[in-house]
Order: sequence, then C-alpha cells, then structure tokens
Amino acid sequence: MTTKISEHIIAELLKDCKNNQDLLGENGLLANLHSQIIDSAIQNGICASLDNIDENEYSDYLFAKSLKLSHKQTIELKDEILSLYAKGLSQLQIQSHFRELKNIHLTANHISTLINMSMSDMELWRDRKLDPIYPIIYMDAMRILVKDNGIQKKKSVHIVLGINLEGCKEVLGLWIENYEGAKIWANILSELKNRGVRDIFIACCDNLSGLSKSINAIYPDTQVQLCMAHQKRASLACVKRKEQSQLSKDLLAIYTAPTLQSAEKRLNEMADKWQNNYPAMVKSWYHNWENLTPFYEYIPELRKVLYTTNAIESLNSGLRTVAKRDRTFGSDQIALNAMYLYLEVARKKWTMPIAYWQLILGQFKMLFDERF
Repeated sequence: MTTKISEHIIAELLKDCKNNQDLLGENGLLANLHSQIIDSAIQNGICASLDNIDENEYSDYLFAKSLKLSHKQTIELKDEILSLYAKGLSQLQIQSHFRELKNIHLTANHISTLINMSMSDMELWRDRKLDPIYPIIYMDAMRILVKDNGIQKKKSVHIVLGINLEGCKEVLGLWIENYEGAKIWANILSELKNRGVRDIFIACCDNLSGLSKSINAIYPDTQVQLCMAHQKRASLACVKRKEQSQLSKDLLAIYTAPTLQSAEKRLNEMADKWQNNYPAMVKSWYHNWENLTPFYEYIPELRKVLYTTNAIESLNSGLRTVAKRDRTFGSDQIALNAMYLYLEVARKKWTMPIAYWQLILGQFKMLFDERF
C-alpha cells in the first residue's frame, strides 16, 4: 500500500528544520520520525512486538533502539561486527572488543542476529551471473566439521577461484558436499556454465582421479594444469624429514626449468637419485607429467602464476582460520555463510590485477584470439 502524506503535515514537520543537519543529521527529523513511527506502530498493534518483529525488515531500527545509537552509527557498527567475525574472531571476542574499546555492550543475540541476516546476501551471491570468460581458474577443496541432523560429520568445501579478464581474483562459488569427487566437480562446472561462464583457458587443480576428464567434458577446450604445489607436497610427505630439504631443491629445479626439455632432464636426474628408496614417489611424477607440464608453453610471468598457486593457497588459509574458530559448524548453510563473510572482507582487497597481467593477457590473446 502507498500512502500519500498531506502537504499540511509535511509543512508542519519541516517548520523547525533550518538546514541539512536538521533534516538529515544523526538526530534530525528523518531519523527521529523513523523511530517514532515504528514505536507507534508497535504500540498500536500494526506490526509485531519487538521480540517478534521481522529482523530483516527492521534490523537497523532494532539495533539503534537496543543500543541507543543513531542510524548512521548502527550501520557502521554492523559493518564492523561482520568484518571482525569474517576475520576469525569469535562472538565472545567481538563482545569483548566493543566493550573494552568502545564501551558498547553487545549481546550474543545482537551478533548472531546480524550473522544470520547476512544469509540472504550469501544466497544471492552464490546465484549471481558470472563473466563469460575466465582465463584461469583454481579448483580446490578443504575439509570442515559440520553437524548434519545432530551428527558431527567431515564434509568438503569446494572452492573455485577465478582470475577475470581484468586480472583480478574472484571467487566464483563455494559448495559443500559429503566428499570430493570428479562427479561433484562436473556438477559444479555445469553450474558455472549455467551462470554464464562460456570459456576457461586454464584450470589448475589437484590430481583427483577423473577430474581432468570431468573438466574437459564441460569445457572441452580448457587446458588442465595439475597443481605443482600439490605434487610437491605429496612428494615431500613420502620421504624422511631430514631428506625433505634436498628433495625440495631437486623438485625446484624441475618446475623452474626454462624449457620442457630441460625440465625432463631434471626429472630424470631426480628419478635416478631417489628411485631406489622412493619408487612410488618417482612414479607419480612420470604418471602425472603430461598434466603437470602445460605451463612450460607460456612466458615465465604466467608460469609463476600457475605453478605457485599462491592465490588459492592464501584464500584457503583464511578460510581455515574461520573453520578453526567455529570448529564444528551448526549446518551447511552456517558454514557457507561464515566463509562468505570472510570472502566479502577479502574481496575488498582484491582491487589490483595480479603481477604482469597485461603481459600475461597479451599471451592469452595471441594463443586464444578466436576464443575472446
């Protein structure tokens, strides 16, 4: 229903306003009018009591009312609470922060209400349309603890981090499943296609069985680059601790070699040195070699982006901080929302393209000109 307020009432309300502050300030006409109208509506039974009032519709009012803050202060407070929560602080730590530094006494209900209200934003974010082209994506999964029908379970959070045509990082989505598998990744990639992703030039991922085929089933022209960092970590885990430093140097010589031929020579040297004691580790390098080596076709600046995987490693580190704080999430939705809030804070820092992006983009245009 649209209600038109009479000119007489408006004139009466405005008669004491002399400037912008009187009208729009923290204690101005509009702020006070908003509060008084809702108070009156509650008292007259037009809307529910404060205990039952819809939190999404009147959230700003509820916080301002309970904490005796202006509308502007309330918005700033909400942003700060969500930012601290996203950075890994517990609800008790957030309460202590505001009590000690700002003399604001938040209840657990204040904080949990805010966190729960952000779920609708998270759902919109997960369903948003995506760019048609992402030159690079990183695919990874991490394990978390979640309560499912009251039972604590280990589940896998699937993460897709993209590098867009501007060279900036963008998380395309988060998905929670009971386990990580090639079929699940195929469903995720199908969803990305339905949300508008027409082409991916390079997909960096681990050596999950069947994953390369799943990627190429949805995106036939995408080049699969196995994650060198995963391969290196798996190799180091196979050897004795005192031998890890030497093996690390031998592996570094492989993935920093200037050409594929040089890398193959370094691989054979590594194999000769370690084969007798660790045959399974050496075998894994030869078995994965075809999908470990596509990056040798590219310029050094792009190679480094592909073999270091610093972007996804840094992201996962932040998400693990969130998981460590909550230990066991109450549900899949609560877990997704906590991680979404972390991503919202991280996203504000992702304003610059990755190093040497124009040079990298130039090579992409030269190699994949017809796909732009």
